[in-house]
Amino acid sequence: MTLHDAAIDRYSRQILVPDVGGAGQERLLAARVIVRGDGAAAMAARDLLDRAGVGDGAPADVLVVFDRNVAGLAHGAMPDRPVVVVAGVAADGLVVAVQPGHPCPACVGASVGDLEPAVGAARALALGALAAGVTLQALLHPMPVGRMTRVPERGSPRVADLAPPRVCAVRRSVS
Repeated sequence: MTLHDAAIDRYSRQILVPDVGGAGQERLLAARVIVRGDGAAAMAARDLLDRAGVGDGAPADVLVVFDRNVAGLAHGAMPDRPVVVVAGVAADGLVVAVQPGHPCPACVGASVGDLEPAVGAARALALGALAAGVTLQALLHPMPVGRMTRVPERGSPRVADLAPPRVCAVRRSVS
């Protein structure tokens, strides 16, 4: 895909970002995501991904899950695609995790731990923006290991690697 003049005008600010550039913007325009979940945070993520040029729908390059209670949602459907699990609000801030090549939101959520869903419009918008940013990063720079991003109320974001689960609890109960 080659950027045409209208696309260059529309996405010019993103193209100027060194981590994106013209080639990255072409990847974003060709990419598709599926965002599962309702509420303000999911709507904010959908809107931000759309504004970045990412399409919505199948076949998806990334699955974004705002509801960890949807156990087994992606089992077998996208085994080689990243899953972004929007965990919610912890005592110290917002948490989003991404697990590449692992199709189970329930297992990624288990690695993150139990958190409260976002409350309040400002936190929901921030959580949606964080999820969109992590999704764009997964689309532009695929990673070999899972990552959990925590953004505290004060201070700098912290990123930690996630260990892949040994045995998937959902897959084990389905078998």
